[in-house]
Amino acid sequence: MRAKSPVFLNLFQIRFPITALVSISHRITGVLLFLCIPIVLFWLDVSLKDEAGFQQAQTFFSCACVRFFVFLVMALLLFHWLAGMRHLLLDVDIGISKQRVRFTSWLIFVIAIAGFLIMLITGL
Repeated sequence: MRAKSPVFLNLFQIRFPITALVSISHRITGVLLFLCIPIVLFWLDVSLKDEAGFQQAQTFFSCACVRFFVFLVMALLLFHWLAGMRHLLLDVDIGISKQRVRFTSWLIFVIAIAGFLIMLITGL
């Protein structure tokens, strides 16, 4: 009989490498973006029906909390796109060395944070 290995399941105490954080974040942003699709399609449909629908959508999107939601969706999209491009490059063996993988992981976070700040400053 094999001895049972200890199982440590407290995810808040496990130190993940930066590459794992990018991978997990990429998956989470993908799920959140997928969940936003019905909302975005609904408001696109409302805005394209007629002029009254467009005015209704314009009024809805002028609310501060809705603009914040749109900002979050755009920020998620930016991060997800950057991480996706990195994963595609890794799939074709570009930047596959351990040092490059760590560097590009940090680069994704730096570019994403810079993009978030630019969107915040410009008021997107």
